[in-house]
Parts: sequence; structure tokens; C-alpha cells
Amino acid sequence: RDKDSSVRLNAANRLVKIAQGEPEVITALLDLLRDKYPSVRYTAAETLGRIGKGKPYVVSLVENWLEQNQDAEYVGNGIDVLWNLVADNG
Repeated sequence: RDKDSSVRLNAANRLVKIAQGEPEVITALLDLLRDKYPSVRYTAAETLGRIGKGKPYVVSLVENWLEQNQDAEYVGNGIDVLWNLVADNG
């Protein structure tokens, strides 16, 4: 929640290395999907996709987030995350 967007961006990047899908981290990353800076939103979405792959509870948390934010301008970020979590990329 730092005022500096570069700090928020770096935090999202680093969480993938230390968190491995802890619920508190997933919640923090979901909050970053609402950030006013597109680069922070994008990084949060990418990070969620990486640490949430193969974890059904993360898909559930993202689905809940989408329901709660369906009319928001940033909902596309959550849709991107959900796609990354459920799409077969290989």
C-alpha cells in the first residue's frame, strides 16, 4: 500500500517468490488489481496467474473478486487472471 507505484509493482513481483499462494498474499494481489497504475495492475495479474496455477482455492477467490467488482473499470484485470488460471497453456 505504499504511495510509490514502483514499490507496489516490485512487491507484486517479489511475492511470487516468497508467498507460494498464501491466502493473505492472494488477497493483497487482488487488491492491487484496482491500483490506479496499469503497470501495477498488470504485474499483480501476472503474479496471481503464476502463483495460483493448479490451486482451486485461488480460482475461487478470483471468481468471488470478479463477482464483487463486475461493474468496475478494472474488472478486465481479474478476467485476465482467471483466464491464466484455467487456460491450458501447454
